[in-house]
Amino acid sequence: MRRGIPAALLVALCVACLAVGAAPAAARSPFRWRGIVEGAYGGAWTHAERARVLAWMPKHGFNAYVHAPKNDLYQRTNWRDPYPAAEQAEFAREIRFARAHGIDWIPNLSPAVPLIPTPAAPSRPPSQDICFSCPTDLQVVLAKLEPFRRAGARTFMISFDDVTKTLTHPEDLVAYGTGDAGFGRANGDFLSRLYVALRRRTPGARLLTVGADYSGTSDTQYLQGLRSKLRPGVQVMWTGDQVPSHAFAPADAHAYGRLIGRRPLVWDNWTDDDTAGNALPPGTARIFLGPYLRRADVAGSVGGFFLNPMNEADLNLLPLATAGDWMRAPRRYRRRSSWLRAVAELAGRRRPLRRTLRAWAETSWSTKLDLSEAPTFVRLNRKFLRRYTAGPLWPGPARRLIGELGLAAGAGGRLGGMPDRAFAIEARSFLDAATRAATAGSLGTRLLAAERPSLSVRRTRGGWLGSARPPDPARASAVRSSYQSERDTEQHDRYFVYGWRTPYAFEVPPYPVPANVMNVFTDRVDALDSSWQDRADAAASSVIVTVRGRRVRLSRRGAFRLGRRACGALVVATDGAGGRTGLRLGRCR
Repeated sequence: MRRGIPAALLVALCVACLAVGAAPAAARSPFRWRGIVEGAYGGAWTHAERARVLAWMPKHGFNAYVHAPKNDLYQRTNWRDPYPAAEQAEFAREIRFARAHGIDWIPNLSPAVPLIPTPAAPSRPPSQDICFSCPTDLQVVLAKLEPFRRAGARTFMISFDDVTKTLTHPEDLVAYGTGDAGFGRANGDFLSRLYVALRRRTPGARLLTVGADYSGTSDTQYLQGLRSKLRPGVQVMWTGDQVPSHAFAPADAHAYGRLIGRRPLVWDNWTDDDTAGNALPPGTARIFLGPYLRRADVAGSVGGFFLNPMNEADLNLLPLATAGDWMRAPRRYRRRSSWLRAVAELAGRRRPLRRTLRAWAETSWSTKLDLSEAPTFVRLNRKFLRRYTAGPLWPGPARRLIGELGLAAGAGGRLGGMPDRAFAIEARSFLDAATRAATAGSLGTRLLAAERPSLSVRRTRGGWLGSARPPDPARASAVRSSYQSERDTEQHDRYFVYGWRTPYAFEVPPYPVPANVMNVFTDRVDALDSSWQDRADAAASSVIVTVRGRRVRLSRRGAFRLGRRACGALVVATDGAGGRTGLRLGRCR
């Protein structure tokens, strides 16, 4: 059983929400339903976590929350049994808060035979699956939903996702027939009778469902049976053309709408991480923090979106904020700017904390809708490698790349200062993973730098004073040893960042799986390092310095002087193997 929190804490959360303010002009959204469905496998959110998410939702344009975690025993395995009194009281407090802030708190039951079982309660046997045609079981469902209705819930949900399409009661076989079509008719008939009963008790009550065939656009026997019995008022969810859907067109939504006889609501699995390991111990190996990405033109073909988030409640607040922006105005949505606003909101007023959160969160940028990864790191490392292999002006890009990696590597020691303390606690394994990966990347960058001539120049009153030395193989060897140790540790990390890596998650096609961009970078470092080792002795044998193509006299220690007129010139140090390092002098004063 999940533990409650003191009422004072919930009040504090509510006050914090009111201080932030409500969502501006949510009514302008083209979507009637803008929801979160807590519907993944793995650990359910606690009451405190739900309270924080509910307090956050109004500002970001969300108006519905569905409580449907697969591991909630009392909605699946023991669906006939009442919730423990303390837990039901927690739900009641949440419902009252949600209603006061324009959010539908929607309870869910899944009363059929689970295809993927939930662990059974240790002290009681599992509930028998529902008899769809039996009046007594309709009353059982109504009784289970009644405490939620009394607390103020006005929308309810019955789920048939991930169940076996099998009728086990003789009464149902007589009433509906056999096979998938019979199961569809049973679902549709029961939902229709429940819908009528709920509206008799509470005029205007609404009912949602997700069917057993919840993806694709094929007209299955199940869907034929479902639509033959389902009343028009019952809303039906759809995951898109796949599970999850990387992309779907308005034509796909219209096609599924014809199969169910109404516009679908989208159950969007874009960030849920049960398939990344949370469905099993010891938990997820990957998280999804990047911005939402959907086609704007689907707005007229679906009734709304319900986002199925990660099990880590507070981590969701970053990506879900961008989904809220998209649902508010799909055609005006700019995902990068939306994401950066969410970063700023979570990090608070301190700019160093914003920079750190931005750099670290980009290490888990990719989602099931977007295969790109760590965009700033990718841009900087590509520029560095391009400059490094093509000419002398690589030191500036190297510094910027090391700076970016330093932000990610240091995030674990800084993000604990965020206003939402739970965020860093939930992120801990991935903060540590980012430290290891970013440290490997930084050492790889430093290794390549050690394999080029060193060059430094400073301004003096009379001009410029500089120093140049050939690369030192012994120093490069020491950096290489540290780099290889960090790289090997990072590549065997169960928790990974900078992209997908086997075998620690079972996201396989059709699940989108981006390449690990840190591994791509370190592979390139390894190749360049291996090539350099063959000519290390030659590289270390000498160094020359040129300014505007003219050679400069060096002392035995590699020192040189330049006159004032050298300002703005390109200074290049070239080692005995042709490796080059260049600096552009400052402008004339």
